[in-house]
Amino acid sequence: MGKAFIPEENGYLKGLGTVLSRLFTFAVTGAPRKHITLDQDATFIETEESGANWNYKGQKSYQALNTYCPQYDLVAGTRYGDGNVPPGWKQKEELERILHNLPGEVKGVSLRSDSAGYQTDLLTWCTEGKHSRFGYIPVGISCPVGEEFKKAVRAVPEEDWKPLCRAERNATTGGETNSVHPVQEWAEIVYVPTNLGRKKHGRDYRFLAVRERWDGLLSPQKGTTGRRENGGGSGSGFIPRRPALLHRSHPAS
Repeated sequence: MGKAFIPEENGYLKGLGTVLSRLFTFAVTGAPRKHITLDQDATFIETEESGANWNYKGQKSYQALNTYCPQYDLVAGTRYGDGNVPPGWKQKEELERILHNLPGEVKGVSLRSDSAGYQTDLLTWCTEGKHSRFGYIPVGISCPVGEEFKKAVRAVPEEDWKPLCRAERNATTGGETNSVHPVQEWAEIVYVPTNLGRKKHGRDYRFLAVRERWDGLLSPQKGTTGRRENGGGSGSGFIPRRPALLHRSHPAS
């Protein structure tokens, strides 16, 4: 497999980083927003090069950890590495680098990530306001589904599950309206993981789960196992989708 490795940026990678940073700064300066969201996600770049390493999907690849901003539909920065580097490896350091390069017009930042970002040091650093410029950083991060989390989901009363609404564009007016997705529901989960619950006066985290109506058929596209006991929806005929951790309340002054 080889050792996980993030190479020092050469001139080409530094040049790409400069272009991305300046383009993002130009966009923010032209249409300033005080608060933005940074979405961090790793992308595999498949290759046949003999020196490339295998990723966890069994593919020879390199990897880019991209930081995307949906408000401007731009990549604010990227980190290049080998395919066998864990997707969340040194994610906090990469976030710090991106924050350092943000233009002065940005006054606040939220972080979104998949489960690779479910790391104690990253979560506590964001939610305890440790960044010198931005302080408290709200987070929305997918969480791993362990047995204790499954039990917590199963314990949710049926009446606590709510229809999941989504914004849809009106073809006539061009505006957005909220509509109910008929097959998905969400609920807040009572769950305190040991890695985030060690401090008596630590931050409170919210855990949400989404469940989806199951028709009893397997889905090859989604790789669904069809085993409801793995998911933990409390009602019959549902399977789980996208559990997430949220932290949106500002720390007390």
